[in-house]
This record gives sequence, C-alpha cells and structure tokens, in this order.
Amino acid sequence: MFFGLYFFLDALFQISVKLLKPDYYAWYSAIFQGMPERMIFLRYSVSVFFRIFELVVGAGLIFRKEIFRKAVLLMSCFSVLIVYWKHPFAAVLNHAQMVIINLSESAAASAGAGLDFSVPPKLIAWVALIFLYIFDIGIAALTVYYFTRPYIKEKFKD
Repeated sequence: MFFGLYFFLDALFQISVKLLKPDYYAWYSAIFQGMPERMIFLRYSVSVFFRIFELVVGAGLIFRKEIFRKAVLLMSCFSVLIVYWKHPFAAVLNHAQMVIINLSESAAASAGAGLDFSVPPKLIAWVALIFLYIFDIGIAALTVYYFTRPYIKEKFKD
C-alpha cells in the first residue's frame, strides 16, 4: 500500500533525521523566533506527536486496518486545518534567510563560484510558502480522495 509506506517512511525520516538530533530544537527555535517560547515548545511537541501518530497510521495502513483508514482521514483533515500554523510566513522567511546566509558563506569560501544571491528573501519565502501549502493540501486531498473510494474502503474491512 503506497500511502501506508509513504506515511511510515516519512515519519521515520522526520523522527530520525530531524527530531532525534540533539541540536534540532535549537534550530527549530531559531526558525520560529519571534514566537513565545511556550508556543515554540507546543509546536515542537505537536510535531513529535504527529510524527509518532503518522508512523503508527502508516503501519496500520500497510496491514489494512479499518481504524487506521479512518485515522488517516482525520490526520489529513487536521493537516489542512493547521497548514497556516504549520507553515507561518515568518518561519519560512527566517528559514530562507538562513539558507541564503549559509549559501553566501559557502560561496565565499569557494572563491565565489559565480553565484548571485540577489533574490530577495521575501520572494523566496512567498514562493516556498505557496509550494508548501500546495504540497500539504494536495497530499491531504489525494489521501482523502483515495481512502474514501468504495473499492479502497472494501479492502479495509476487518
């Protein structure tokens, strides 16, 4: 089952590459700077919970359990409802600025390499934000569409 494998592997990746790194919370706090520390911690905690939930749901979908088919529908609707909270413009802008700084430092270290970083960070952030919204809402919509098809619902009967 494609979606089950996708959710399972995505959760494993997010947990192992991001959430389990000792310095990840410091990076996360820097991206969401400007928010109260309690809000940053709440967002981080919800992210950890969501990844664990996604891991369990992915495994349940692989084994075609009806309760996990319903859980993925709930998870997808929740993702659409919180997409603005998940990707606030200020955080995307902070991330874009960090990337530009890192790329500029790398380019300077390698004798410039002819790279031009004159694109305004706000433009990069808006383009990234639009992409993030389209991707998140698109995956959620495809998931809801797929898991509400009668043929698919039949495969999940216990």
